Amino acid sequence: MFANKHVIITGGSSGLGLELARGLIDRGARVTLMARDEAKLRRAAEELRGRRRGAWVGWFSVDVRQEVDTKAAMDEAVRAGGGIDVLINSAGILREGHFEDLPLQDFRDVMDVNYVGVINATRGALPHLRASRGRLVTIASMAGLTGVYGYTPYSSAKHALVGLTESLRYELKPMGVGVSLVCPGEFDSPMVDALDRTRTPENRAHVLTIPKATVESIAADTLKGIETGRFLIIPGRMTRAAAHVSRLLPSLSRAIGDRAVARARARAKPTGFTVDASLADLRAVFRAAPQPRLDDLAGAHRAQFAGPAWLRAAGPRATTLAGMPKWYGKRFDAAGEHTTTLSGENLVRSPDGVTGSIPLTAEVAPSRIDGRPALVVRYPIDAAWPWRLVSDELRPVGDGVLLGMTLGIPMAPPGGFPFVLHRAVSR
Repeated sequence: MFANKHVIITGGSSGLGLELARGLIDRGARVTLMARDEAKLRRAAEELRGRRRGAWVGWFSVDVRQEVDTKAAMDEAVRAGGGIDVLINSAGILREGHFEDLPLQDFRDVMDVNYVGVINATRGALPHLRASRGRLVTIASMAGLTGVYGYTPYSSAKHALVGLTESLRYELKPMGVGVSLVCPGEFDSPMVDALDRTRTPENRAHVLTIPKATVESIAADTLKGIETGRFLIIPGRMTRAAAHVSRLLPSLSRAIGDRAVARARARAKPTGFTVDASLADLRAVFRAAPQPRLDDLAGAHRAQFAGPAWLRAAGPRATTLAGMPKWYGKRFDAAGEHTTTLSGENLVRSPDGVTGSIPLTAEVAPSRIDGRPALVVRYPIDAAWPWRLVSDELRPVGDGVLLGMTLGIPMAPPGGFPFVLHRAVSR
C-alpha cells in the first residue's frame, strides 16, 4: 500500500511520529516530516535516509497552530514530493496535574496543538487528499475515549479530536478519502519521559491500569490498521480490552479507575513528619550542619552527569541552575491533611554549557513556622547524598516560609516557592 506513496507526518521528528516514519520508509514510502524543531528534523531525516538506499525524505519546520504557515508547508511539500497520499496527524503535547492547580494557559496550549493543530494540518492537506483519494490518519489516545485522573487538558483535547475525526469520516467518505482514528494507551516516548518526572501518583496509577507499551509495537499496529483500511485502530490487546470495557461496561471501567486512584492516595497519607519551629531555631540548625564538598557532589552524581570533572574544577560560583522541577511552582494547601510524594529533576549547567540532571524525590507535609502555616518539602537523604544540609537562606514568603536549597550553589528560582519550606533531613 505504501510503496511510492507520499506520506506527511506532523510531529514527525520524534516519538510515535518518527517511529511511524521508520516503518513507512521500510515499506518504500516517500516521507515528509513536519515539526517545530529544525535540529530534530534534520537528525530524523538523516536517520531515515540511512535506513534504505534511495529513500526520499523531506522536512519542514512549521508550527501547526499557525493556519497560514501550515497550509503553505503542505503546498510546498506537494511541490517537493508530489501529491499527498496519506496525512498522519501526530503532533501533540501533554499537560498533567490537578485541575485546580493547572493554569488556564495549559488548557489553551494543549487544545491549540492537539486539536486546532489537527484542523489546520487537515485543512491544508485536504485538497491534495481529495485529488489522490488518499487517507487521513489522526493520532488520538485512549484518553479521548475515557476520562483519566490528572489529564483534564489532555483528555478534553483528545475527546474533541475523536469527535472531529468521527465527523470527518462521514464527510470525507463520499469524496473517496479514507479516515483512520488511532487511540493508543501510554507508550514510551520523549513526552511520557518528561511527564514521568512530575506526574501525580494518582495519574500514574490510573494510566498504568493498562500496561505501558513500546513505541515500536504501537507503530506496527497502527501501520497494519492503516494498510487494512480500519477506521478505529486501538494498538495492543490490553488497550483494546480496556476500550471494550469502557464502552460496554462503563461502570466497571470507572470502578477500576477509582480503585487505582484510591490506592495511590492511600500510599500518600501522612508519614508523621511535621515541623513546628521558629525561624531562629531553624537557622541555628542549618548553620550547624556540615556543608557539602564539591568533590562529594561530583562523585555522588557521577552516573547522572556527563563529564563530572567540570563540577570539581568549576567551583560553586561557576555553576548555575538551568531548570527546576515543575512542581516547585505549585501552590500547595497549607491546611492539607496528607503528605504528598513528589518527583522531579534539577538540571545543572556548567560555564561551558555542559548539563547534567539530579533526580529528586520529596515529601510535602503541612507545618507551622513562627506560628504561620507552611509546607515542608523533605528530601530523603541516602548514600547518593553524602551531606545533611543545604543552606540557611530562610526568609518569609507570603503566608509561608521559604528555605532556599543550595548544595553550595544558590538555586532559588524566580519568584520563590509560595507556602513552602525546603529542608533536607536524614532518612
